[in-house]
Amino acid sequence: MPDERKGRLSVAEIRRSFDAEFASPRALPDEQLEDLLAIRLAGDPYALKLSDVELIDARRKIVPLRGADASVLGVAGVRGQLVAVYDLARLLGYGYARARSHEAPRWIAVVDAERGLAVAFDELEAQFSAAPLRAAADGRTQWLDGTVEHEGVRRPVVAMASFRAAIVGARLGARGA
Repeated sequence: MPDERKGRLSVAEIRRSFDAEFASPRALPDEQLEDLLAIRLAGDPYALKLSDVELIDARRKIVPLRGADASVLGVAGVRGQLVAVYDLARLLGYGYARARSHEAPRWIAVVDAERGLAVAFDELEAQFSAAPLRAAADGRTQWLDGTVEHEGVRRPVVAMASFRAAIVGARLGARGA
């Protein structure tokens, strides 16, 4: 409180105000925040940019394709369109083999309806907004687009644009072969 007798702040009041300014987290303007989905792959926390997801659906039947790449779970019908469903955990390098006919992931996120591309994952935890951070360099950097923190958990953000480019490139390469 200002000292009303002199119309000035005391040194102690200035010190408290200064300390309080640095003790509270800095608020970011809304335009710097990214809308995300908190997901889990093989139990590990990840995030998807909401702007990369055109549609999310639960418990769709996925029909396996014979001879398909291990990362392809199969095809699913979503809003009258067939989409190729890729196992997001496999694409990120998780080595476990999912039993295709017995254990389908719960969630499908359509990431490119025009090209019929979707990814599947097991757990959807929340939708949240956060400021993106830089990712630590690792072997999967091309598939990650920074990290975010949500409820005290640091989550790598999956770079869906990289997946779309790789999948479309593989499709075009297969046609030319």
